[in-house]
Amino acid sequence: MKLLLRTSPDSKGRKSYTFFHSSVSKAVETCFLSDYAKRMAYVIRLADYYEFTCTDPETVTAELPLLLQQCKLYDRLVKFLRKDERGISLPPHIRYKYLKELRCTMPCSDGFMRQPLLICNFCAMRTGAFGQMFQNGNSCVICGQVVMAMGKEGFLCQRHYRFGVSDCFICKAMVFQTPRPKQGVLCHMCGILPRCAALNV
Repeated sequence: MKLLLRTSPDSKGRKSYTFFHSSVSKAVETCFLSDYAKRMAYVIRLADYYEFTCTDPETVTAELPLLLQQCKLYDRLVKFLRKDERGISLPPHIRYKYLKELRCTMPCSDGFMRQPLLICNFCAMRTGAFGQMFQNGNSCVICGQVVMAMGKEGFLCQRHYRFGVSDCFICKAMVFQTPRPKQGVLCHMCGILPRCAALNV
């Protein structure tokens, strides 16, 4: 194999191995990765390595989200982007890039069955539910970006709310109208389309 490999330093001076020609890479891919199930098994092994073994946070944030997306481990992807310090360090527009693919596609504009996305007062005052340092009540419920202006109120479609019952979007506890709960908001990026604010994970 050594004759087929080329080494070059990466941005941190570490050795990076690649095939010396794209035809070799294509042959290896055809031979070992043409079967979808086998390919996904390798992708999952790579994702496990970056998430649980790799010690370089920059490499993890560069590689792991895409791998989790490729092998459709969406629950792990959301947890990484919102709960893992390495994922939280990503800028909101990068988190948005991955999370928008998981967002429910049901419309929630006027005239459609919808319910306001409510956050109880206790959760609204806390931070970190969406991978952010700001209060949950003032943060986009998709990407976590703080909503200062141009925000939109968040709604849930009939698939993502219980008819006749109001639940806190974060803790799932029943929400009462007194004291008045906070309605979750969407930032200018996530609020462009009037869609349900829930994620399909």
